[in-house]
Amino acid sequence: MERVVDIAGSINGQFALLAYHVVGEAAELIRRRACVTGFAGQVQTKSTATDLVTEVDRASESLIRARLHHFRPRDTVLGEEGSDSMGDPKQGQRPPACSVETDETVACRWIVDPLDGTANFVHGIPAYAVSLACERDGRIVASAVADVVQHRTYVAARGIGAFLADVEGRTVRLEVSRPAELGQSIVATGFSCIQQRRAAQSRVAAELLPKVADLRRFGAAALDGCLVAAGVFDAYFEHGISGWDFAGANLVAEEAGAVVRVPSPDASSVEGELAFMSAPSIADDLTALLASCGASGCLPLTQ
Repeated sequence: MERVVDIAGSINGQFALLAYHVVGEAAELIRRRACVTGFAGQVQTKSTATDLVTEVDRASESLIRARLHHFRPRDTVLGEEGSDSMGDPKQGQRPPACSVETDETVACRWIVDPLDGTANFVHGIPAYAVSLACERDGRIVASAVADVVQHRTYVAARGIGAFLADVEGRTVRLEVSRPAELGQSIVATGFSCIQQRRAAQSRVAAELLPKVADLRRFGAAALDGCLVAAGVFDAYFEHGISGWDFAGANLVAEEAGAVVRVPSPDASSVEGELAFMSAPSIADDLTALLASCGASGCLPLTQ
């Protein structure tokens, strides 16, 4: 497949192409509001003082919901900043910039993270994304993750593959890395905005660090998973993230050949379930290492 439009030869591919166009438009909205010295607009907090949300998060989600309402009016949406409804289609402002045909007889749910890496965005750190996944019959079948700063988009369709598209829509097929051993691997992780879980995560990281090549904390779960798919990171794990954080990236990683274990998109982040994406060559060893740290399953707040 040389261009992203070529993915639309199946139902799942049609959904992937729609997701690609929608996240691309949302990414452009975010770029218009971004600043290298930090975001100067309205910033609020949610669950904790470090759990941030901006007017741009909400504007991005409103745009995504409006676009989905235009193309898929019968579908539902699970979004970080809103309810299960589609929302007000008038929030889309301009007409859609693309024309995508999908099978309207198939019912889907769309899982939206309108700005993954909000803290990075607020502080001018160039690593944040827009993620959109299509769930059909309880399985993620298509997704797209726009790397806002890099002007590129990861896109996947179940059974077809995972691809990285540039600004012109040209694609390369993604494939995970093949590290020879865990000690040679770059492993990405993340830390909760909840202080109690963050302390437990830091203890796990301290035990892992001497046994891998290095750890990376990128601050955007969707990009972490996609970088596993691209072979940049060898693995990624994190406890207690929400469905919208990983739903788009987990299919990209899976279709690129990664071992993927993630909770249900509806699981509560409070339970601290593990999201895990890894190159197959180190997946068993990393799982065993996490188990030795007491972190191969849930990392609840009671620890």
